Amino acid sequence: MSIRLDLGGTAVVPRQVVFAPGSASAYVRSDHARDVLQVALEPQPPDPSNPGDNDFRAVVAELGAGGGPSDVAVYDDAGGRRVVLAATPDTTRSS
Repeated sequence: MSIRLDLGGTAVVPRQVVFAPGSASAYVRSDHARDVLQVALEPQPPDPSNPGDNDFRAVVAELGAGGGPSDVAVYDDAGGRRVVLAATPDTTRSS
């Protein structure tokens, strides 16, 4: 499976992949990108007429990080809520 990460211009280079606990989801942090991509694999019935067809599909979601993330962590809290943390040291916030 391949997923294009940019639409041309400056190349987006994947630097970190973090897998979510107990799920088929991965989170990708890339150079030259302001967001984190979630790639979730979801089951789907394969096409019976295509013997090489997959029994899953990739679903991509763009999670806003507010700036170029330098690190990503994923965990599920005690209540089952998924939390994605992104460190964005090159951003500033004014009060």
